[in-house]
Amino acid sequence: SDTLQLYVIHFLNSIVINYNIEEDKISSHPSLRCLELLSSRHIANAISHIVNKNCNDYELVEEIKLEIESNRILLEIQNNGYASSSSVNLVDICTKCQQAETFISIGTNILPTEISAAASCLDNLKALILSCKDKLFSLTDAELIAISSNCPKLEVIVLMDHVALTDSGIITISANCNKLRNLNIKGCDKITDMAIHKLTENCEELRSLDLYGCDKITDESLKSISIRSKNIEEIDIGQCLGVTDEGIKLLALNCKGLKAFDASSCYKL
Repeated sequence: SDTLQLYVIHFLNSIVINYNIEEDKISSHPSLRCLELLSSRHIANAISHIVNKNCNDYELVEEIKLEIESNRILLEIQNNGYASSSSVNLVDICTKCQQAETFISIGTNILPTEISAAASCLDNLKALILSCKDKLFSLTDAELIAISSNCPKLEVIVLMDHVALTDSGIITISANCNKLRNLNIKGCDKITDMAIHKLTENCEELRSLDLYGCDKITDESLKSISIRSKNIEEIDIGQCLGVTDEGIKLLALNCKGLKAFDASSCYKL
């Protein structure tokens, strides 16, 4: 039987590529059926979300389907996680889906070079959500910079557990994507106050910032936020071990619109 099954579920406004792969039998051929389907400009232009995920990740996609506009399509690529690279050529797919505004990759073994090349094809991208399953699959600064250089409209960037990222990558995306409203760099433990200082300088519309587990962050970052991001609404500084009461006071005095705040496991408070 064909290992790649492609079907359209009209009432859910989604296209699903279900790649069932055996651990000892890995195909490296791209999805010809998918590319043929996307050769229809009407279908390709209707795709607003591209989601590449492990087959076990279910809830996120179901939530997106509930929110997606009636005239748009979600392209869902399911992968069981055994393959070391994608049998579905993400770059070819993204090249055809030029109107996509959201690109998500969660818990897969897709190499970061391919993720970067694929996302860089989407110059209308507004949301980039990349959850890293293992440090071997972390984006580097160069790969993140390539995405931000080609996707200046990004407003939401989630880079959970991409431990190879440093200040250089975050500073560059803040310069390239200055309409950024939501940044989640949870677990990116190389990030320091310098990156947050530049982020608040470059991204005046910042409303949500997740720094959980960024243990090099100190009160200096909170000072930068309190001075230049006074309209921020959500902050997570859990496990930011350098944060003290003084930094929290600055946020309380200056960020009056704050609606959600987490400082769990900040042991100096």
